[in-house]
Amino acid sequence: MSNQLDSNTIQEILDCIDKIKKLEEQINNPSREKMIDALLDAKMSAIFEIGAIEIAQENYVIMSPQNFSDAELYEKLVPYRNGIVCHCIRKVGEDFFRSLYNK
Repeated sequence: MSNQLDSNTIQEILDCIDKIKKLEEQINNPSREKMIDALLDAKMSAIFEIGAIEIAQENYVIMSPQNFSDAELYEKLVPYRNGIVCHCIRKVGEDFFRSLYNK
């Protein structure tokens, strides 16, 4: 599949991987402002996938992240991470995504 990908798509996936790692950093070492930044960044790249996960979990709320409690922000980190991973896999396939992620 990687032979068919253009450089813009690969760059998009690399950017998403950076966002995934920011979410993972917040899962392991949360800070309110950094959680908000990581969540907003992730949603910009994978709004549909993240929205679908939130709707499926009956946790879709239209509200600025700044208005959520720290606990609510933390609870969103894993679903947002999963949403952006799904976005990447949908774009380039799981094997190619994993190979880029593990570099």
